[in-house]
Amino acid sequence: MSLLGTIASLATRGMNLLEELHSARPTGREATTELAEKLGVDPNRLKSLLRVADHYLSPAESAADTQARMEATALARKYQLSLDKCVLIDKRSRQANNEDIHDELRLSFVEAAKNATYEQLDTHMRHTLAELNSEAEPPQHIRARFSRKIDIQGMKHLHITGPAQMLDNLIAPLTVRAAEIRKAHPEFTHDRCTGQALTERLQLAQPATAVDKLDEMRYQPAIIITAQDIADYSPRYATTTNGSALPPEVFINSLLADTGWAVLYDENNRLTGLFPIHNPRLATQEQRIAMLIDNPICSWPGCTRPAHSGQAHHLVAHKHGGATSLENMTMVCREHNALNDDDRQGIHGHLERIPTSGYVQWRPPSKHEPPQFNTAFVTAMGGRSYAAYRSGS
Repeated sequence: MSLLGTIASLATRGMNLLEELHSARPTGREATTELAEKLGVDPNRLKSLLRVADHYLSPAESAADTQARMEATALARKYQLSLDKCVLIDKRSRQANNEDIHDELRLSFVEAAKNATYEQLDTHMRHTLAELNSEAEPPQHIRARFSRKIDIQGMKHLHITGPAQMLDNLIAPLTVRAAEIRKAHPEFTHDRCTGQALTERLQLAQPATAVDKLDEMRYQPAIIITAQDIADYSPRYATTTNGSALPPEVFINSLLADTGWAVLYDENNRLTGLFPIHNPRLATQEQRIAMLIDNPICSWPGCTRPAHSGQAHHLVAHKHGGATSLENMTMVCREHNALNDDDRQGIHGHLERIPTSGYVQWRPPSKHEPPQFNTAFVTAMGGRSYAAYRSGS
């Protein structure tokens, strides 16, 4: 028999090849590598073929699915399907969103492969999957796969798969940032701009912590204050050393840092109040949210870092009497918050708010230079820009 004849005979024995691999299935990574070298194939290709063989030949969780696998195997052998057809059928059958029909679907695809070419079979399976998946919801999670080895160009690869809406939510801000990078660097390719936008996003992301509500309550610090801890305490007011009366929460906030809660007891050991302790220098969560909506990026000219990863900056420094208020604060990245000249005597300039329009501008250290604004495209998405547009200013 000629070499071509030998290849042609193997092309009709795809299931026989899978059965041989399944029966000779190696145990362990080293044994798999040895078998791959013996057969002269890529180890990763061999692992893939072994998984396909398992899907055809190993028992399933239910008797019905096991029967469907046995029938699919018998028909694939009877129809003399090629190895590529057997692999493609297994791949398409597992792309159904409903995992319960994978084995049944594999059997129906084998039946359809009897007199179909490779292209005809693939077209039929794609149409079938499109109808089935339109009725069944896809898994609502995102999967990511990293390459372990470095390719010939010294690169590694990241592949992300997930529901379209979830990925769109991730891609939308990257697309906006990539457009800004492309505008500043027209020589960059679209892929490079998107990659840089993704890198920036990952570098600025804060590590997630798995803390549920019960844990938050369990480990929330608290300070217990009794009547003897405050001179002349009454259930509603605390008296200061200068004789003025303050509500307990005001008195506590003026003395204590942002450490949790204060529990107050009266002279009869009765629980009279619970107050959150807040450091008047720190912006509240509500204030931070308002500033994120007001301007989604750092206020420093030319900076495109997202505001959610930055710091609440006092335009008039707190040490100089600046209030922790929305009027006196703006979101700035860590770098530019450190550069800002709080004493107005440095070399980096400072941020200030224009009283008439409310916009934040950067005032250069030299009085002869004009102020500058952050004119990045994304600022047009902020609440202040929209308010200015609606008012016509």
